[in-house]
Amino acid sequence: AQSVDSTKVYTRYSGEEFTEDTVTSDPNRNTIGVQASDLNTTKDTYVQNVFKAKQISIKKYWLDQNNEDGTRLTGESDDPLRVWLNEYIQGIEGDASTRIINYNLYHEGSDAAGWEAEPAIANVESALREAFPERAFGRAFTSRIICRKLAREGRPVDSPEEAMEKMLSAGVRDLLVQPTHLTPGDEYDKLLRIVAGYRDRFGTVRVGRPLIAGSGDLDAVAGAVLRRFPDRESGALLLMGHGSEHFANLVYAALQTAFRLRGAENVFVGTVEGWPVFDDCLAQLKAFGRKRVQLAPLMLVAGDHARNDMAGDEEDSWRRLLEKEGFEVTWSLEGIGLWDEIAAVYRAHAEACLEG
Repeated sequence: AQSVDSTKVYTRYSGEEFTEDTVTSDPNRNTIGVQASDLNTTKDTYVQNVFKAKQISIKKYWLDQNNEDGTRLTGESDDPLRVWLNEYIQGIEGDASTRIINYNLYHEGSDAAGWEAEPAIANVESALREAFPERAFGRAFTSRIICRKLAREGRPVDSPEEAMEKMLSAGVRDLLVQPTHLTPGDEYDKLLRIVAGYRDRFGTVRVGRPLIAGSGDLDAVAGAVLRRFPDRESGALLLMGHGSEHFANLVYAALQTAFRLRGAENVFVGTVEGWPVFDDCLAQLKAFGRKRVQLAPLMLVAGDHARNDMAGDEEDSWRRLLEKEGFEVTWSLEGIGLWDEIAAVYRAHAEACLEG
């Protein structure tokens, strides 16, 4: 399965000849999520450097080159990198590097289910369990890719449909669904459609609101952020949200207004896949006139976007772009799901849903 010469592929994509120094001197060789001792050194460096050289994520490349279920698209080219990844990922079941590559392929955003996601998700779940000790509790993921990936790892999780079927089989008649989405965007709409198909099968079905669904939520989240990052006197705080093309993306601009209403003139909000974009934030930071910037993810889980798009070593990461503009940059890699104040907002939404 490993017939492709990784050194030649590396040379092709990086423009540099692969040598022993490539293996031993690369400071980023462990950034795919494991220690070097967990992987064959050459494979570790090969995967890391090829994608660093191409300045793309493993996840994006895999999804661009394959069907959602991981099978290869028809009409593919003889790209040796693609051949190698397909053969390596699909042909070596159980190898440590297969698991790590899959982790990077699918680990992102609020649907993340990798090792870094668990504490943030569990913290929100703990608040909900405490609020409703008399209720049976289930966990579901809306991402089909996440569900399949975890099943292959021996850690199966339910889709919303599977979780609801199990509850029906157990005799549950009163169903409360509390999403962990940040905004009432596409994923929230998707969940509402799924749950709507089950309303006639339960006695009562209620769905709570996502984290930010009103002006009170905006103020609560703004307050939580300001208390989490109190030392901003000599610089600015730039938050990275996920963003989307959904109308709910306006939440991010509204949140910046919430900071201003609290007197925080040095907190800025941008998104990686929506609006405001990085350039909007950069213009505001330049006008603000301070040269110290702290980056932090406005995401339940500090996954791929936080580690790579925000604080990564790639030339187009927010950290690197700010450094090129002369800013002194620090960063936090803590998802807001770890904050008890954020978990309390989700709890309040679930309680309000029952009371309503």
